[in-house]
Amino acid sequence: MLIPKKPFLKFYQILQSRLPLPQEINNSYWSQALFYQSGSDALISSLTLMDILPGSSIGIPAYICSSVPQSLREHGFQPYFIDIGSDLLFNETELIELLADNHIEVMILVDYFGFLKDENILLATKLKSLGVTVIVDRCHSALSPKDPSNDLGSIDAIVYSFRKTFPVNSCGAIVTKKNFFYDQVHSKGNFKIAEMKYTLLNLLEKIVFIIGWPNIYSKFFKFHVATTHKSRE
Repeated sequence: MLIPKKPFLKFYQILQSRLPLPQEINNSYWSQALFYQSGSDALISSLTLMDILPGSSIGIPAYICSSVPQSLREHGFQPYFIDIGSDLLFNETELIELLADNHIEVMILVDYFGFLKDENILLATKLKSLGVTVIVDRCHSALSPKDPSNDLGSIDAIVYSFRKTFPVNSCGAIVTKKNFFYDQVHSKGNFKIAEMKYTLLNLLEKIVFIIGWPNIYSKFFKFHVATTHKSRE
């Protein structure tokens, strides 16, 4: 069978005018979020917002998407990998010692699909008390209607990536206590061309999904295999 990896675009709405956001969204924390072309851009900009200078060492879990350390290196930061256990949790004593011994003032915590949200908030509270800047990566977390404002009492910023959940080419965001304008990081390449390619690819995927070709498990494919088999008998 053929299963789409995420929802398809609503193509009939592409040529329609953009609708105003509902009042409840305008009043939510998303109205205070800073949006970027990708989650990686949002992460790098969160470091800029926290006045973290290039060349700084950034603590990250050893189990993390390769795009994170790659983006850090591309912008002059030094990723410092720290081992985690099979339960995806840090040994807090060892973590605190490593941060202190290696003069690491920034730590990125990953929620891992939302499973470690509460554990990361508790750990962030301890790290913040030691003067560590804490950024929580929720790029793979299921989006929740819960307002993260309370979490910002224990952490400095939350980074999101929406393309893993919604049918968009790429979109990231930061939610933080700081709210002022600053230069955003611009991704490489032409944004409009990338969006056009994504739209066409999404349309192609939908066509394949509807007609079931070239899905070898579809009824269409099975019918032709059966027909060909009978013609050879």
